[in-house]
Parts: sequence; C-alpha cells; structure tokens
Amino acid sequence: FNVKLEQLSRGVIIPNPNNEPIHWFYERLRGQYDEAKKPLKTKVDKDMFDFQYPKQKKFTKEDVAKVWTNWNQAPYDSVKGASTTYSIFMKLQVDRSFIPDEEFYKKTIALLIIYKFLMSRPENRFYANAKATVVAYAMAQLEALTLGQFDLLKVWKNQEISDDTKIFLNSVCDKIHSLLLEKAESTNTTILSYGKTKNAYEYIKSQPLDVDIHLLDEDK
Repeated sequence: FNVKLEQLSRGVIIPNPNNEPIHWFYERLRGQYDEAKKPLKTKVDKDMFDFQYPKQKKFTKEDVAKVWTNWNQAPYDSVKGASTTYSIFMKLQVDRSFIPDEEFYKKTIALLIIYKFLMSRPENRFYANAKATVVAYAMAQLEALTLGQFDLLKVWKNQEISDDTKIFLNSVCDKIHSLLLEKAESTNTTILSYGKTKNAYEYIKSQPLDVDIHLLDEDK
C-alpha cells in the first residue's frame, strides 16, 4: 500500500498550466523528504527540488490515514492519535487487500487539501483543544451530507476547494463545535474526550446542522 502510494506521488504531476513536473511528496518513511534533498549540492539543484516537490505539499502515512478515516465516517477514530488511527486504517486496507491506484491517489490529495483548509481556519482559535475533533467531524459531514457525491476529483484538478465550499465548511464547523460543546458540558467531559466515542458522531448525525447544502451544488 505505502510503496504504491509513494510511486504514485513521484509519478503523478499536479495539474498546472505549463504541465511542469510538480508533485505532492509522500513521505513513506519519516525524514524521507530531507534525505532525498540532502545529496543535492548546488543551489540550482536544491531550488529545482523545492520547485518539483514543494515542502508544503509533503504528506505522511498518518495524514493519509487521518483524512480517509474522516471521509469513511469514523472521525471518532481519527482523533485517537496518529499511530492508533494509522493502525486502524491499515488493518482495513490489509483486510480488503487494497492497493492504491491513480484515482485513489488523486482523491487522497483532494482530501488533504480539504483537511489543510480546515486546519488553517483562523476561527479555530475559538475551539481551543477541540480543533482537531471539529475538523474531523466536519470532513465526515461533508461526505455524509452530500451522500458521497462531493467531487474530490474536481478538487484535485483545481488544487483547491471553491469559495462556496469554504463558506459551507465554515458553517458546519461552527455548528458542530456548538453541538459537541453543549453535549460535552452536559456529560461533564470535554469535546476532546467525547469526540473519541462513536456515540458523539451518531449524535452529530442525528442533529439538523441548518447549513445551506445548495452551496455545494457546483461541487457535486
């Protein structure tokens, strides 16, 4: 699984106007990005590496596990810690003998783009240590509320999400935080702890989020 994903990341070019050889970099092994750059001696070679493999587009196997666990409707597992999430995710892949193909790779990058947007929202500062939980649940709800019809390949093609999708996700995050906070306080716990339970996500799914789903009409 990981070797194939690494091969895809080195071979599949990011869509760009001039078809330049620019890639996301899958770090199959910790420190692999820096190790790949270390032998380069000249500034020209180092600059070329940075151009072809921008550091902000580096991602790890734990990142892959996290975003797919969210998308696959188990956000309560993705907030249990990187190694735990990875173990749960990989067991599922092994059980179904799944090997990534190019479509899976492109969808993975799309999910990472969504995840990076959610994690970088300035509004997250109001969530304190609940940020990771809110982000995980928001990703899961994007998939659930669109009945699996959200166009991840469009995100791959554009290498970003639309303004309307951003507005939608902002609303979803705020609503999820309010619901989780109210429930956590009523049960004398924290969002961080409560969010690790399956019951928490079942509760979120049972509640009307009162968000404008039509904002996503162009992305389904």
